[in-house]
Amino acid sequence: MGAGRAGGCVCPCWAEAEVPKAVTRPLSLNDKEKSILKDALLKLCSTDAGKLSAKIDRAFGDRSARYSKNKGGAFQLWMAGKIAELFDMEWDNQDDHSPIKTRSMGSNGNDLIMQNPLYDLFPYDVECKDVESLQVPIAIEQAKANTKAGRHWLVAWKNSQFDEPVVIISWTAFKSLWKRIIGT
Repeated sequence: MGAGRAGGCVCPCWAEAEVPKAVTRPLSLNDKEKSILKDALLKLCSTDAGKLSAKIDRAFGDRSARYSKNKGGAFQLWMAGKIAELFDMEWDNQDDHSPIKTRSMGSNGNDLIMQNPLYDLFPYDVECKDVESLQVPIAIEQAKANTKAGRHWLVAWKNSQFDEPVVIISWTAFKSLWKRIIGT
């Protein structure tokens, strides 16, 4: 191995040092450390940096993906409970006969699955988003794509800056709701 080279990369700080073959104990990195490591690799070793960067994402990225799914699932459960509460209905997410249940994270379709009589009483197909920055047009398109004929789409958005979740509905849905409220 030549001076300043390790595996074909020019790495001035390594000189003649041996590059370890494997890490002998698990490595734990926070997001900042992971970012620093990836940036350093990209600067030092262009040939395999992309592959190594992807490996780092796979190895350490699962924690943040799992956290996001848990957070989203918790918000779905909260929404299901609040909707059931609106109609004084008991519900159990584990019961197949419950009037409302949450859909598994990553599954296609509405985030909340409703059965009669709740399905007829609550005319909205719900898309839940627990994110700091919502891409509203994309969330609306996703909600629309999962909305069944004769129903309205609804995006429920939870953000740490809000006192409570926000609901986004179309003008048509709002007008329909308003007419039901005032009785026309």
